Amino acid sequence: MRLESKVCCLRVLSAVCISLIWLIGAAILGFSLWFLLDVWIKEYVQAAPELLEYRIYVYLFIAGGSFILVFGVIGMIGAVKPNVVCLVVFLVFSVLLFLLLVVSVVLGFFYRVEVENTIQKSQLMTTIVRTQYGKVDAITSALDYMQVELHCCGGVSFEDYKGSDWVTVIDNTDAGVEANSKNTAPLSCCSSYWYIRASLTPDSKYCKMYKDSVLSSQRNEPTEEIYKTGCGEAIVDLLRDQFFIVCAVGISIIAVVLLTIVFLSLLIHYLRREPPMSMTDDVVYEMARCQEKSPYPTRGQGGPYANLYNN
Repeated sequence: MRLESKVCCLRVLSAVCISLIWLIGAAILGFSLWFLLDVWIKEYVQAAPELLEYRIYVYLFIAGGSFILVFGVIGMIGAVKPNVVCLVVFLVFSVLLFLLLVVSVVLGFFYRVEVENTIQKSQLMTTIVRTQYGKVDAITSALDYMQVELHCCGGVSFEDYKGSDWVTVIDNTDAGVEANSKNTAPLSCCSSYWYIRASLTPDSKYCKMYKDSVLSSQRNEPTEEIYKTGCGEAIVDLLRDQFFIVCAVGISIIAVVLLTIVFLSLLIHYLRREPPMSMTDDVVYEMARCQEKSPYPTRGQGGPYANLYNN
């Protein structure tokens, strides 16, 4: 393959890889900004001081996504023009990004248990359920959605709703539930949520916790409809299920960055390489072939083309 063809091919491959990295950076930046600005997540973190230390990782992701966008533009300019300086700058950035991604995947693998324990053992979900559910519309909607989608109820269990501010609210607004409020959970805690909601009646606005009254001296047995798993445990289970998917995405990004490093290295090498010069013997042969008197010129000392052999 001629040098020009190699350079053209490498420029196209480099541009494709740089575009993928730029899109990855845009996705990281967008997701991080959403994570930082989302009302539910902000309330969730503020309810648990132990999660504040993880907030710094969001800022790191925002900074990382911004750097990828900026350097991606530089790399694209270098691949399109082409410009060796821009390519070298993006190559150095790609190497640093590759090392950072590898370290991040390794640390994420070893520290995932710590994150899971922080979520599962903290009282943040219980605090939100007892103090903010039913009072803050955004949190109420988010928690209802979580309970329906993750098939969970409360922070640790459905009993978190006992004595919560939400119970006080419904005691004051719904006289029909006042006498049995300690046996009441939100409708989103019921496995038959969609069926009950479709035919909503005054008697089916809430989810019953126990089969018998909580005032009974006998031990109460939970109803079949209510979810027994707490949302803290459900979130941890979700993280465990999605962990390998996240790892696969991370490894795919690492592979793209590694290919970019290889293509950029080859492209820079060929761009800095001087174009090959025709050999002297080739020039002599072409001149000899066109002569009328002799098929080949005289080699060695003398002759009209002897100077071609002098180095």
